[in-house]
Amino acid sequence: MEVNYTNLQNPPYNIDAEQHVLGCMLLYEDCVKEALTTLQKNDFFSEKHAEIFEIIENLQEKKEIISIITVSDITKDITYLSELINNSLTDQNFIHYCKMVKGKSTRRKIIKTLRESLQSALQDEYENITLFRDEMYKKLNVDTECVDDVEESHISKLTIRTIEELEEKYRRTSEGLKYGWLRLDEKTGGIEPSLTYLAAKTSVGKTALSLNIAMNLTKQNKSIAIFNLEMSFQQIIQRLLISNKTLKKMNINKIKNPKELEESDWQELMNAATSIAEQQIYIFDNIFTIEQIKLECRFLQQKKEIDYCIIDYLQLLDTSKKTSTTNEKVAY
Repeated sequence: MEVNYTNLQNPPYNIDAEQHVLGCMLLYEDCVKEALTTLQKNDFFSEKHAEIFEIIENLQEKKEIISIITVSDITKDITYLSELINNSLTDQNFIHYCKMVKGKSTRRKIIKTLRESLQSALQDEYENITLFRDEMYKKLNVDTECVDDVEESHISKLTIRTIEELEEKYRRTSEGLKYGWLRLDEKTGGIEPSLTYLAAKTSVGKTALSLNIAMNLTKQNKSIAIFNLEMSFQQIIQRLLISNKTLKKMNINKIKNPKELEESDWQELMNAATSIAEQQIYIFDNIFTIEQIKLECRFLQQKKEIDYCIIDYLQLLDTSKKTSTTNEKVAY
């Protein structure tokens, strides 16, 4: 993707770092491989440097020799290439300079994206503020994506990471989040920090189970966000109330029909309500799109007020993205 920075005032860049990277690429074969893994043509601020990098990249793809001779045969500027080499007589700190070039490039892209988003906001190009914010987040994520060091993909690194994850899972079994039922926690190792599906046929208690999990998590001092696309917040609160231990003798129908409540029932109900109101639970019954859920979770995460998110249920989710099937919506 070509990026135009001509409209940016004082964009961040470092010409010396770009020269050092290109000079080392002309001198050292290992530096060519490292740079092509870390950098792209549009990471260079100087158009001349971007052109030289592209030439080296093309020569590498063709498995041809990369040197001042082969590159100058294309650029017709051996004087400047000689200057690059003279400034890069050692490959010491080469990786550092590559990361510096990449970092400056990322900052320029962030600035450009934010300015474009500002222009879109001023021109009122988006009717829906949720779509505007989500599109801005997407652009930032795509435009600033960086390639990890190639060493991190080697099996030795991956094996170590796998063992560390197993050790972390072992620790979570005894110290981590629990569903709250001994046999379930023993079978699963507790709650995984990833997407978990709760699937069953209709009317067997999926919502009740998810709400019980939420309450069990609050006992572990965790904050919960509940997105229910089927019930109102009143219905959810009623279910939480009836699941409270102090109201075990009171059924849901009695709560739905307050005329049947006796004076003693009201006192028990208020005690249960007080207990529930003290929990860190956020309930959303007016959000129906994936984009809205993502935004709310981001905001709660920024405030450090969410540890776990429950969506009831996935099939009812909608999206602004054009999709033809429910599977595509869920995958999105």
